[in-house]
Amino acid sequence: MPKDTDERSESRPKESQEISTRRPRAVAVARRGITNCDTFRRFYDALQCDLVEGLIPFEVGNAICRAGANQLKVTEMEFRYGNMPRRKLEL
Repeated sequence: MPKDTDERSESRPKESQEISTRRPRAVAVARRGITNCDTFRRFYDALQCDLVEGLIPFEVGNAICRAGANQLKVTEMEFRYGNMPRRKLEL
């Protein structure tokens, strides 16, 4: 198994390199904005398809998924505890 990324990219078949010139579907969903559960779901569906097809590098997909997980945690906390009013810091 190759250890560094240069060896991995050289071992890819030509057809996956040709596919990677297409624009990922997740980009189109993200540009319109993720405003509710439905668009969040559509974005991650498109992201999974793009990852499987090799349109997005797995490092980028991993970073996107981690950011999405953090957004879900914040949303869950807001749902559970309610929106906390932001206080102005006084020094």
